[in-house]
Amino acid sequence: MVTIPVQCPHCHSTEVIKAGKQATGAQRYQCQNRQCARRIFLLQYQDRGRVPEVRRQVVDMAINGSGIRDTARVLRISPTTVIAVLKKSRHAATRQPRIPIRTTIEEVPQAERLFAALRNERRILRRDQF
Repeated sequence: MVTIPVQCPHCHSTEVIKAGKQATGAQRYQCQNRQCARRIFLLQYQDRGRVPEVRRQVVDMAINGSGIRDTARVLRISPTTVIAVLKKSRHAATRQPRIPIRTTIEEVPQAERLFAALRNERRILRRDQF
């Protein structure tokens, strides 16, 4: 029997146990580190939109001004996935304590700029429909 060393991709802990299987048959793992924010993970994801690195790239591209369709085409994921990732990143940012209103564009939090880009993209899509 061969033992494969598994490391948590979030906290890099080796305290990992098996945690069942996906419907596709892929092995699920659970990090036993209590400080780890992400407990359950896969070694290889079927869906590219679920890979943490791709999710970070979606947020980075939105901050840099890329549109939803452009991001989806470059990363080879669905535009629906791009919108869902951006919405979730906004909700994650709003869970933190509220910060007073800022005055300069450099001080505006990342999530607020991201949501503004998303609203602008929706406005453009609606205008193109008519």
